Amino acid sequence: MAFLPRRGVSLTHHLVSLLLLVIAGIQVILITQFDIFIPMGVLAMGGAFNSIYFVIIIRVVWDEIYQRRRAAALGARLVSRVAGRWPGNIDVLLDAVNKMRNSYPGETSRISERQYFTAYVADGHWELMERYGATLNLHPLWEDAIITYDPDIIKALISQCSLRNNSHRQDFA
Repeated sequence: MAFLPRRGVSLTHHLVSLLLLVIAGIQVILITQFDIFIPMGVLAMGGAFNSIYFVIIIRVVWDEIYQRRRAAALGARLVSRVAGRWPGNIDVLLDAVNKMRNSYPGETSRISERQYFTAYVADGHWELMERYGATLNLHPLWEDAIITYDPDIIKALISQCSLRNNSHRQDFA
């Protein structure tokens, strides 16, 4: 393992040893308590498959904690997340795909009339905007997918993108 530093090799060695110890312990419990023999290789493969889910859950929770702490440090607010009925907002994702395939792009609905904001939204997400506001996070499959119809936010995003894109600037050096 030349690509890992010495601490990484030691940590990897200890984690593998711990995993084998846990698997051996599970095998002993299954034999002594339930009179079931499952080969160690099968238990190791089952542990490997379950560890994928464990890693995904840890990543999702870590991202959530990181975003909340980062927003608190910057004095910002998190974007409203759409709460779907299925895990990973799969129902919201399927609804968005269905609307993209079957709706007419020119259909509009007037959803909000405040003194500073009037929104005409194409057929897509106007029900969600009534519930969550002009900026929302669909959060499909535990990833951020932020949609906004707020003109001020769109102006700020366009100005930031044009500042980062230096192709329109000339070098005067």
